[in-house]
Amino acid sequence: MNLLKLVISLSIAMGLAACVPFSVYQAAQFGQGTFSARPDRFLVDPENYPKFKLVGESREGPVMGAYNSLGRSSPALEEDDAWFVRYRIGNRFLMDSVDFSERHKQMRCDTYIGRTSQRTIDRCRQRDESDFLLMMYVKSSGEAYGWQHIQNYERSVDKTSFFHIDDTGDWSGQPWFECIARCEKLERMRREEQEYPDPFGGPGQGRIRF
Repeated sequence: MNLLKLVISLSIAMGLAACVPFSVYQAAQFGQGTFSARPDRFLVDPENYPKFKLVGESREGPVMGAYNSLGRSSPALEEDDAWFVRYRIGNRFLMDSVDFSERHKQMRCDTYIGRTSQRTIDRCRQRDESDFLLMMYVKSSGEAYGWQHIQNYERSVDKTSFFHIDDTGDWSGQPWFECIARCEKLERMRREEQEYPDPFGGPGQGRIRF
């Protein structure tokens, strides 16, 4: 009887695996404080938010955690990179840089060297965008505090992404960024940081419902 129950349980699990996005399994693995959702629900117009740049000289990005596709350091953060807010998830903001994203794409393609054909590597380098977009969590103060991989839903079948703040590595010496344009929009960011709930369920706050 126990064997029969085991077979039935495995059959159900395999059936569910065929239709449940992988991001859901990631969220379940990390547990409370993570979630799976369509990232396009959180898109914002960058013109409604400040434009940022790195404070001071270029620096190496923090080493990412074990659950990202690189498993090593990010590309360097360059002082000439312009950073724009692309997503707002409750009171959290995600920004990216076109130049930084291009370096990230090239780094991802380079991980294929020795494991696949040169033709595949060249096609990867020539793509307009990666399958996954590397974003950075930022506060209105210019403090950066974690990475976020977002699945490029325009290139994938699974439209959802797994949301988790990857704050592994050295994030000391903050703030790293300063406003260089549309700085009057900083007040909007501060207000939204105060008025909207924390999607990860911060102290005393309810989780956003997705």
